[in-house]
Amino acid sequence: MKIENIQKFKGKINGILIEEEQLFTTVQFISALFEMKFKETTKKETKIIINFAEEKYHGNGFSWEKIGEIAEDIFDNSETADDFMKKLKKL
Repeated sequence: MKIENIQKFKGKINGILIEEEQLFTTVQFISALFEMKFKETTKKETKIIINFAEEKYHGNGFSWEKIGEIAEDIFDNSETADDFMKKLKKL
């Protein structure tokens, strides 16, 4: 089998460079949830979301799908934007 990685993934959310495509997609999903209920995400909030996703994936071995499910649960049980972010930080 011959495999060639032609181009490395790069994307930005709120000016923050993300070089892992699944991380980018997960952060985009969580940010969209947040923005549906609260407000547009700031750079600071984006960093919190990135840290949450990276910690759960790399630190705990969760799947990207499981991380999205956890974020949805937090979203459903948060009254304010601050509450949502505090809960992400705690996990």
